[in-house]
Amino acid sequence: MSRRLSAFLVLLGIVSIPLWLYWYFVASITTQIQIVADPGVDFQITLRGNLPIDSTFFTNSSVTTTTYDCNGSCEKITIIPMNYIYTATASGYRDLEGNFSITRGEDKTLTLAFEQAFTSEIISQGTTLNTEEKARFEAWKTEEKSDAELLTVSDGLPFLQTLRENGLEIGVLTDTNLYEKYFIIPGITSLGKSDPDGITVIVHRDDTTEIYRLRNAEKYILPGAQTVLSLHEGKTLRITTLRGCYEEVSSWIWEIHPLYDDIIEWDRYIYGLVRSTERKEILNIADTANDTIFRIDPVTRTREKILEDTDAEYLTEENGMIWYKTTNGTQYRILGE
Repeated sequence: MSRRLSAFLVLLGIVSIPLWLYWYFVASITTQIQIVADPGVDFQITLRGNLPIDSTFFTNSSVTTTTYDCNGSCEKITIIPMNYIYTATASGYRDLEGNFSITRGEDKTLTLAFEQAFTSEIISQGTTLNTEEKARFEAWKTEEKSDAELLTVSDGLPFLQTLRENGLEIGVLTDTNLYEKYFIIPGITSLGKSDPDGITVIVHRDDTTEIYRLRNAEKYILPGAQTVLSLHEGKTLRITTLRGCYEEVSSWIWEIHPLYDDIIEWDRYIYGLVRSTERKEILNIADTANDTIFRIDPVTRTREKILEDTDAEYLTEENGMIWYKTTNGTQYRILGE
């Protein structure tokens, strides 16, 4: 029994003496660190302190874990000198992980370089407020003591953006001066504070593309982070991306068209663009160097080739005419006077 006790005491001494020496000569004297976010956003950071002892017993052994909520920065946090692993989160930004070491008396600043978790863009289709409409908006804003800012204008109605705790609220001021909330875009703080002339907001996240239509207060979600080229409103809404043309086959269900990379309805015909190799193979198009635009009769389903180009990207209707645009932004007329 005494041998077991002696062995236990020896083992306890082996374990505790280095810890006690480290704590007495190093950790008992605290130091301070400043943590700064770039950009200066509110964030939360968790620090896990690890003893700098290379042994089987203490490798990656966390002896202290503390979480801090910081408004742009945390000034002069008191911590124990040791090795630290940190994780930092901020709404709308990618999580950060890293490590650092700090010693007694060291003046240290940790800068967290946050990157946005998404980007946003606005497709221009709106107008601007005239003098009377602007005066109505400013009067309503003063009377309601609202923090809303003008986002865009459509059909004489101002669309507004208001920053809330859970994201950016988008709404419209009706012609009877009643505010109608459309939706909340989570994790975003602003879409522009002047008149960006847009009625479609697109938010690119890591695994989805969110499309907010201000005109009808609808939200659509496409899989993956995609580049949206155009939106066509006909008998059905079509959204064209670099992957192809999506059609809403039922509520919240979107399918990519198997034959055409873009589709637009005009007059009594349907116009389809084929530019991807896989769709050319499906339609048995031997000319793989050129992109092809077809005119399709929706009744007979007959297809007529009307144009070829090496760099057609998507179709659009503007001013009563059908155009196609190339990857460098050049626009060419197909039909119409």
